[in-house]
Parts: sequence; structure tokens; C-alpha cells
Amino acid sequence: HTKPSTSKEFLVHLSFTGAIKKHCHHTHCTDLYKDKLEDLFKFSIPDKAWYFLDENEEEKEIAEKAKEIPAVTLEPSKGEEYFKILRELRETIYKTRQAKKKKEVDKNETCFREVCNFLEDNGSFIKDNNNTCYYFDKNRKLTYQIYRKDPDYSIFLHCIGLAENEMIARIITKRLQKHCLLVGKLVDIKKFCYYDRKKFILYVDLRNEQNQILKITTSTMDIIDNGTDGIMFQRCQGSPIQVTLPFSENSGKFEEMTLDRINFDTEETGLTVEEQQVLFDLFFMAIFFESIFPTKPLLLMYGVKGSGKSFSLRVMGKLLFGDDWNLSSVTSDNERDIKVASLHKSFLAIDNADSRIKWMNDFLAKMATGEQFEERQMRENFVYLSMKPSCFIGLTARTPKFRRDDIADRLLILSVKPLEDNFIPENDLLEELEEHRDILWNEIIFKLQVILRQLQQAQKQTFKTKFRMADFYSFACKIVGEEKVKDIFRKLQQEQYDFSLDEDPLYELLQIYIEDEETIEGEFLSGKDLFFKLSSLAEGHRIKFHYNNVMSLAMKLKHLWKGIQTKFDCLIKKDKNIMVYSFKKKVTTHTTT
Repeated sequence: HTKPSTSKEFLVHLSFTGAIKKHCHHTHCTDLYKDKLEDLFKFSIPDKAWYFLDENEEEKEIAEKAKEIPAVTLEPSKGEEYFKILRELRETIYKTRQAKKKKEVDKNETCFREVCNFLEDNGSFIKDNNNTCYYFDKNRKLTYQIYRKDPDYSIFLHCIGLAENEMIARIITKRLQKHCLLVGKLVDIKKFCYYDRKKFILYVDLRNEQNQILKITTSTMDIIDNGTDGIMFQRCQGSPIQVTLPFSENSGKFEEMTLDRINFDTEETGLTVEEQQVLFDLFFMAIFFESIFPTKPLLLMYGVKGSGKSFSLRVMGKLLFGDDWNLSSVTSDNERDIKVASLHKSFLAIDNADSRIKWMNDFLAKMATGEQFEERQMRENFVYLSMKPSCFIGLTARTPKFRRDDIADRLLILSVKPLEDNFIPENDLLEELEEHRDILWNEIIFKLQVILRQLQQAQKQTFKTKFRMADFYSFACKIVGEEKVKDIFRKLQQEQYDFSLDEDPLYELLQIYIEDEETIEGEFLSGKDLFFKLSSLAEGHRIKFHYNNVMSLAMKLKHLWKGIQTKFDCLIKKDKNIMVYSFKKKVTTHTTT
């Protein structure tokens, strides 16, 4: 306003000293601001904001008023003594910030020292291989990242009277990170579960309020605190796992509510229902033993709409991580989001992976081979991060486009068919799953202990194979038995060959070439002659020919050769330093008795 026209026009001013009052810089408005704010607002207003500097207060009065600040109330089970000390730290920081005649830089230094000393007395600084800084709270048995956006660290700042976006909080956080890099112990932070392959011990994060973990050995099961045996878990998203020792007997609910509800198909695959159930069950259990899988299989639920593809993976995820877990989707522009998800999740399920996405093939190949993601740190030119995902991938698709041969070799292709009976609402099935989740976990833990014994018994055995999924093959042989696994993988390999050749124009052109009347059966053609022959056939039949030269065609034949051999009688040999090829129909032999 420009003049005091009415007593209702005024400004509420918050000064740098923290005083809350009516104020105006106009000299003619002096009389306007004599009324108290309480009389205008009809409720009481404090004289000042407590977190602002007030040079007119005495230190003794500041300390007394700091004690009157509502303290954060927390459960006694988490350590009453610890939170009593935390309140003392809060009061110390408040008193320091309100001190008279003290420079801001000195206040920041004092607050940092108080916080750092408190953290060192009540826990330890730790870091990982990427120099990411963490803190382990020995009172609450909690591991969290020293980062303003980390929920647990943000709560800690709140408990000591600091907002995460305040400048002093930023300064303290930065200095704590530098301090952690100097004195922090190098530790491999775990998520969800960890398998010690040398001692045959499995640790599972129970994700409860007490931050406890379940320790499973070949003979015992114990609930221990996070940090025991030097194993530290960072809190991950997911519902708590309710475990009561000792367990009851196995009731068979796990098979009934997971495997038996998947409508596996046998017409489109050479694998039986039982064999596909074995592969699905082995993949599920392999998630708990990630440390022995430098290379990982990719689970593909393959079938038409209405076959329960998504439901089968949703059941797996919700059983492991609770009701909040759900499937993910991929688009052409969310590559970074999927990478981040693979770094933070133990199981990532990608639903409806039917679109032709440019980065999808490379992403799946990296996940299967255990390759690390290396990227430049944001806002830094000379700092890069090397991050290794520890995630198992599941996919659902009707018309998948990720048919590259190196990806097909890593796929567990499980076919599902449409449900013939009346559909049961998925919500009812998931509610039943949530209701029996504790019982199902009971059975899972029993199975995990049995697997530990089997791994210990077969520790000196080495299973050699021609399959690319050697880690998963070895794991399966130790659990199920080599003879049974060998037969399953032989059928699976044929499915992989068919998957890589299906919808590939080269396979279609070779069929046309063999059936062509002008083709001489068993004739050897050089790469150049074969290239021109197939390109002319592609043009005549209006098939897109993806190969620009002889070299690209020869490379494709090399990649698909094992699969092509299952479809045709084909030979390749060297003639005068030139590779020549021969293709003819597959001759099927019938044995008579």
C-alpha cells in the first residue's frame, strides 16, 4: 500500500533476527502497526521464529527455550539412551547457531564437529568401491547413505533440528562425506540377501523395524542384528518378512500358489510342464544366491494374451518384496530409469517387452553377462561411476523383438497358453497370496536350507557344459541332478535356436533358396555368390534384406550356424582360401524294428 487507508492493511514481517511483527518502511504508517498481531489474527503468535538468530537473547534463555522445542518421539525399542543423546545433540546445535558474537563459519565448524563426534561415538563410517559414503548406526543396526535425499539420513538431520535443504545441512553433509572417504572402512553393502559361498551361509534381510537379518546355515537358522559377522544391509524397499523360529513343517503351499497356477504350454515347446516348472523354480531360488552368478539367465514368459504371463512374474515379485512391488515397462526414452532400477532391485520384471526398442538388446546382453555400467557423474567432467547391477531379469512378451543370438542363448523360454476355464479376478489371487505370505516364506526358507546342504555336498564337483548358461547349469545340476538337467537343457537349447531364427529373414530366404527349382541340391556357393543369390530372392519375394555386403552376411551365418544346422543339412568349408557354403533339406531318419 502507499498510504494507511485502513487498519486492515499491513505487512507481516519476519526479520533476520527471527522476530515476527507488523512492519512497514513508510514513515507515515507508524501508528498503523501499534495493534498486536494476536488481536488481528485471533490466535497466539510467537514473538520470534526459534531457528533464527536473535542477538537480544541471553545464552541461558536460549538453552531453556531449546528444551521446550517438541522432541521427536521414537519407540523405546530402538534405544531410549541413544535418542536421549540425540536430543542433547539437537540442543547443542541449536545453542551453537544462536550464539552471540560468533561468525557463521565458526558456527558451521562447531556444528560439524559435534555431529561428526556423535556419529563416530555411535557407529562407524563405511564406503563402497565407488566411494559412495555410508554410515552404520550401531544403536539401531541401520545402514544409510550420507546423502541429503536418503530417507534415513534426512530423518537424522530432522532429529537434530536441521532441514535437509538448509545451507548448514549441506555443509555438514559435504564434510561428513569427505571425512568418510578419509577414515571410512571399505565394505560391500548388501541388499535383500547375500550368500557366503565359502562358508555356505545365506543372509536374508527381514526388513523389519529392528533391522534384523535371518542367518541360514546348513544346520541352523538364527535371527541376528544387521552388522553381525561384518554383513551390512542397506534398507531396501519391501514389506517385512515375519519369521518365527522354529518353523512348522512344509505344507506344500508354495507349489500350490505359484507353480501350479502357471498355465504352461507343451504344444509350442519341446519342454514338458514339469520341466518348465523346474526351470521356473530354479530361477526363483537362484535370486537368493546372486554371489555365485557372475552371469545370469533371463527368464521369458512367452505366450499370447490372456495366458497369465504378467501374473506369474507379479506373484514372484510380490512374494519376495511385498504388495508394493510391481512390474516395470520399457519405452524408447527410459533406458536410464531401467538401469537405475536394475541397480537397486534384486528382481526386475519387464512387462510386455514387444516393442522394437533400440537399446533393449544391449541392455539385456549386459545384464546376462554381468557387465558393469560406467557413466560420468552428473555435473562432473572428470569423475565417472562404475556400477555393477546384481539384478535378475524377468520378461513377458507376445511378439518379442530381442531375438539376437547372444541373448537367445541366455533365455529360459517358458511357454504359457490361454486359460481355458473361467478367469479368477487377479485381485482375489493376490489377496490370497498376501494372506499366506508368511507361510510361503516359511517354505522358501526350508528349501533354501536344503539347497545350502546340496551346494555343500557338491562343492568339489565341476559340471562342464556346452551351454552358455554355465553358472545356472552348474547350480541346477547340484540341486536337481545332472542327468535330469542335461535333458532339460538339451530341449531348452533347441527352443533358443528356434527363438533366434523365428522371424529372421535369413532363415526364410534359405528355405526359399532350398525349395527353388534352379537350386542344385548340395551345391557349394562362395559367400559372394550366396549373397547375390539371397538378395535377388529377397527382392523377388519382397523380403527386406538386412545385409549390405558379403561380410555382414557371413557374420550373421556364423552367429546362427548352430541353429541353422538344426533346420537344414548344411556344410561350410574352405576352398582355395574362400569359405563356401552348402544347404539342402534336412533328412529325417526313421528306425524300424
